[in-house]
Order: sequence, then C-alpha cells, then structure tokens
Amino acid sequence: MRLDTRRISRIMFLLYIAAVGVVCLIKTDSLPKIPALWLGIPADKIAHFCMFMPFPALAYMSIMPHMKSLWTTFLTIAVLAAMGAAFAFGTEIMQGQTGYRSYDINDFYADMTGLAAGAVLTAAFVIINSRRRRK
Repeated sequence: MRLDTRRISRIMFLLYIAAVGVVCLIKTDSLPKIPALWLGIPADKIAHFCMFMPFPALAYMSIMPHMKSLWTTFLTIAVLAAMGAAFAFGTEIMQGQTGYRSYDINDFYADMTGLAAGAVLTAAFVIINSRRRRK
C-alpha cells in the first residue's frame, strides 16, 4: 500500500488550522496559569509566534508544488504566508468579538513574526532540497 504524502499533508494542515482556531477562541479561565514573561518576552506573544510559525511549511506541504523555478517557489511561499496573515488577523478579530477574549494588535505582530520565520525556514528547506536533487 502506497503512502499518499499529499493527502496526509492536507489532513495535517486542516488539523493544524482547526487546532489554532480552537486555541485562539477557547476560554482560558480554566487553563493553568503560566509565567507572564519568558526570557523577558510576554509568554502569550511566544505562544502566538509558535502557533503561526508552522503555517507556511504545512501549507506548502499540503499543496506540494513541483516548480522548476525557485522564484516561483518563493512566490508561492510568500502567497501562503499572506494567507496565514489573513488567518491570523481573522482570529484576532474573532477574539475581539467573543466578549471573553480581547483583540490585541501585538498578538497579530507576534503571529506575523512567526509566519515570517516559518516562511524563511520553508524557503531554506526548499533551496537545500533542490540542491541535493541536482547532485
């Protein structure tokens, strides 16, 4: 039986989107309290960074484009990161509408930083992988 990598990647991406959506919208009253700062950075900003960093890689893996040009690949990664930014902005807007969570533009900035880091790591992986295939 052949393992369908693209199908598994799509399922993983959808599960990731659902998990981030749930984490962004649940009531946090019953969750354990965490320290306010971690290495001098607010812990919730680190959580937002970590939540959105995998977005570009998981999105890229779910479509698995086989492009000949690295520029086309970079453009694809940039578009996927922009889609992640729209998702991040949407979650912040929805948080502001819940009544028990708040809209915080700094959370969006942390999301964007995570997306940028994820996009750079995804692009680096693509470059390294394409060079290995040429050899």
